[in-house]
Amino acid sequence: MIFGRPGSGKSTFTIKLAEKLRLPVHHLDKHFFVTNWAMRNYEEFLDIQYHLVSQQCWIIDGNSLQSLHIRYSEARVFCSLK
Repeated sequence: MIFGRPGSGKSTFTIKLAEKLRLPVHHLDKHFFVTNWAMRNYEEFLDIQYHLVSQQCWIIDGNSLQSLHIRYSEARVFCSLK
């Protein structure tokens, strides 16, 4: 779970970390926005996050503080990939 100020390098760090650890990576902006940077329906955005964190292993980067509890409650230090 990676979050921080806009423009602080979250996505760059996330990509490098995911490559090193060989973990799937998800950028919240890609799920929050749809075509032409229009905001997705918020309930749908929350459902997407619940689906992402239900996976065994993941790295998610983004600043959505209103939904931080979703990611925080499922964050793990270690996971095992098959």
